[in-house]
Order: sequence, then C-alpha cells, then structure tokens
Amino acid sequence: MVIRKNRILNFVLNLFVTVAIFDAANIFTGMKLKLFLFLLLCLLFLYGKKINIKYLKILCIIECISLLSFLWGRLYGFNHEVNFLQQYLTTFFLLSLLLWNKYININKIIWLPSILLSVATIICYVIILNFPELRILLEEFAYSKEPPVIYLSERTFLGREFVSVYYTPLIFIVIPACVNVFKLLNQCKNRLMNFFLSLLFCTALFCGGNRTCLLSIIMIIGGALLYRIWCTHRWLFHIIVPFVFCILAMLMYNLMTDEESSNETKLDHMETYYQLLSKSPQVYITGMGPGGMVYSKGFGSEVPLMEWTYLELLRFYGIGCLVILFVCFYPIYFLWKKRAEYPLGIPISMGGAIYMFASATNPYLINSTGMIVLIYMYTYMEHGRYDKN
Repeated sequence: MVIRKNRILNFVLNLFVTVAIFDAANIFTGMKLKLFLFLLLCLLFLYGKKINIKYLKILCIIECISLLSFLWGRLYGFNHEVNFLQQYLTTFFLLSLLLWNKYININKIIWLPSILLSVATIICYVIILNFPELRILLEEFAYSKEPPVIYLSERTFLGREFVSVYYTPLIFIVIPACVNVFKLLNQCKNRLMNFFLSLLFCTALFCGGNRTCLLSIIMIIGGALLYRIWCTHRWLFHIIVPFVFCILAMLMYNLMTDEESSNETKLDHMETYYQLLSKSPQVYITGMGPGGMVYSKGFGSEVPLMEWTYLELLRFYGIGCLVILFVCFYPIYFLWKKRAEYPLGIPISMGGAIYMFASATNPYLINSTGMIVLIYMYTYMEHGRYDKN
C-alpha cells in the first residue's frame, strides 16, 4: 500500500514539474495550479507531520514581509495592482514543497521537460526561417496573449542580427545545459549522450536569440572550459582568467550601450528609482509591497513591475529583500562551497548563478520557473551528496 502511494506521489511530482517547466504560462494544459494543489495533498497525506520546520519559518517570513510591505505602501498612499500582490504570494507559496524536501527529488525529473522545451523552440525557429505560412499562424498564436508568452523578433547582438524565438521559460535550460557541458568536458562516460544534450540545449538557447540567451551560451561553455583548465593546467588558468574577465566586461559594456530599444527602456527605468529615492526614500527601507504602482518613463505609464529585478525587490520589500535574496543565492553558495561532496555541485551552482545573472534585467526570478529552479537546487542539496552522476 505504501509503495503504491509513493508511486502516485512520484507520478504527480513528475507531472507537476514537467508542466511547471514546459507550460510555465499555463496556456497549453491549464493544469499547473491543480497539479500543485494535488501534489500538496499527497505530501500532506503521506508525510503531513514530517515537515522541515526551517523551510516553514522561511516561507512564513517571506509571506509576512510581502503583506507588511504592502501595508506600508498603502499607508504611504501608493496605488497597487492587487492581482500582482496575489501573484507574488502564490508564487512564493510554491516553495512550500520544500517542507517535505526529504521526500521529493526532482534531479532526474527536469530532463524530459527541458528536452521538450528545447525541441519545441528549435522547431519554431525552423518554422520562422523556412515556412512563411506557418510563421503567420505562429505569430498569431504568440501574440494572442497579453503579455505574450512567445516573443518572435529580430534582435541585434554585438552588431549582428539574430532571429529570436523566445518562449518565456526557455532560460530554465541553462541549468541542464551547464550539467551536460560540464559532464562532456570533465567525464569519460556517456560522452555521446552528453554531447547530444549539450548541443540540443545550447542550440535552443541560440534559437532563443535574445542577448541573455546568447550570453548564457558563452558563459556556460566558457565556465566549463575554465574549470577544465583549472583541473589540468592551473598555472594557465591564472593567466587566462584576467583576460576572460576583461572580455566579459567589454561584452557587458557593449550590450548595455548598444542602441536598442530595450536598453533605452532599461535606462529610463533608472530615472524612476532616482525619483522615488528623492520623493519617498523610506520606501527603500520598508518597501511599498508587490504591485506598487510607479510611473516609468521607460514604459510611459504607471506600472507594477519594471525590468531591473533586484532593484524591484528593493522597491517592493525594502531591507526585507535581503531575506529573499538570501533564499535565492544560498544554494549557489552552498553547492560551490561543498563541491567536493556533490558530483554536480559545480555545474548546478554555475547554472544557478547564470540564471540569477539573467534574472537581473529580466522577470525570470519571481515566477513559477524561478521557484522550480530554487526547488531543484534545494532538493539537490538534500539528495545529491555523493550521488553517482
């Protein structure tokens, strides 16, 4: 009977993670919330009293900070988009799965949805390039939602134009891409499979076509190569690293100064933060709560969210954002520090760091995809030690 219940739990967990990654916007299946609630019921039924108190405290603190900062924002007289507040509260509630982190492990589950996501992106990219009739249908579907969940465009990266087919959860695959590239360069077994998956994930990121995806490819391959050099020719590593940092600094400078509308919008957002600091400096201490409306010159209207994620967390939560940032960055620090004990500690911490870097100027963090990234890293911390991978 217990075995049958565990099989049901594993099936629901597999299904939920697959839907949460591949259908993050909940437009294809409409089952994400239902599966999450059913998964919680299964965990409560099987392991109800065996919860991890540490994660319960953290979850309660985050939810309390959200509500208190919202109340402060109302006292200051800011308008709020209440649906946005509800969305943030619900998003963080996904972390409640960590209450039973000893009994769930999504390390092997992420590969199927990551492969599906990559294959779908590549297929759409081929359609855009070669089938004009199907491209029209794809564009109609992509922009039938507001905001769109698939962005089709032509982007400029370092002076060259790239076709972009970006499905919103695509950036998740930086983590499996890091794992497979790391295995390909540093392990002897399953070389063909690791090569195929590395090629698949990196190709999908290339098809994503925006600057974040293209820069992620460089960081994934460059990071794995640097680790390989560090293990085999440490003297060469110390010579190469300064040049690598100089190249990355130049890349970042060129990206941020590139004359593109998204760059201009992001720079205009910065003026909003300065004006808020001048008029209501207390907001950066207490926060104004998720969904707090401010006028953004970049968008030309009052909005509840701008593109600088970590500055937005400061605007929403004030100094309370330190708790959220700690939750987001702690597994990266932990897995890197304990890398000798975790076979995949290096690539997972590197993939997590790239995801957090990508989230800095894109809304990738406080959504279901970002929460799945955190759940993945925290459950790997629990189950991945001395795992044979």
